[in-house]
Amino acid sequence: MSEGFIVPIPGYKRAYAAISVTYPSGSVCTCTHSGKGKVLTAKDTSGSWIFVVPYGGTWTVKSTQGSNSASQNVSITAEGQTQSVTLSYWNGELFVSGVGQYTDKTGGWALYRQNSYVTGTVSNTELKVGYTVNTVENGSGHVYTKKAVDFTGFTKLNATVSLTKRAGWSDSAWIAITRSGTQVAGVDISNRNTSSYNGTVSLSISGLSNGVVELHIYNSTLRTTKVWMSK
Repeated sequence: MSEGFIVPIPGYKRAYAAISVTYPSGSVCTCTHSGKGKVLTAKDTSGSWIFVVPYGGTWTVKSTQGSNSASQNVSITAEGQTQSVTLSYWNGELFVSGVGQYTDKTGGWALYRQNSYVTGTVSNTELKVGYTVNTVENGSGHVYTKKAVDFTGFTKLNATVSLTKRAGWSDSAWIAITRSGTQVAGVDISNRNTSSYNGTVSLSISGLSNGVVELHIYNSTLRTTKVWMSK
C-alpha cells in the first residue's frame, strides 16, 4: 500500500496513517484508539478494509461474528505509516505437529518428570512423556500447558495419541484438566487395549470455563501429534 491511498477523513484536516485489515468475511470490523476512544468501523463485511486513522498511538483492530472475535493492537508512530493486519478466529487447536504449540492460547507446553526414569519431548512436532525401562523403579510424568486454557465456546477436549504400556507392570495414562494442581476432569486412556492404543480420545469440558491441560503417564509412554477442542 502506498501513501497515495491515504485520503482525508471528513472532519479532519488530513489523514495521518492507514491500517489495512483482512478479516473473516461476514464479520463486523472496527478500529479503536486506546487513548482517545475514537472508533472507526468498516463500511461492509466483505473481509477487507482500509482504516484511515487521523492520529498516532495504539489502535486496536477487532472483528466479531456471533460468539467469535479476534483482535490485534497496531502501533502508529509516524505520519504516512501503513500497516497490514490479518485477523482470524481460533478453531480450538492447542497443539498440532508441524504447526506448533499455540503459545498465545497455551502459554506453551512443558514437561514434568517424577524421576530420571521418565523422559519426554516438547517441540513443535511432538509432545511425548515416557518411561525408560528399569527393573526397580516406577515412574510418572506429564506434559502440560503453561497457563490455563480458555474453554469458552467449546464442549470437548480431544487428542490424537499413541500409547505403549510397560508389560508386566502396573501402568496407566490419562488426560486431565487441573486447577491449582487439582484435577477437575479426566479421561483414562490405558484401558483401551492390553498393551497399546493408537487413536483419538475425547474429554468433556462442558461446564468448565478454563483449566490447565495435562497428558499423564505412569510406567508407560504417551505421544501426541494433535490436541484440540471442539464445539
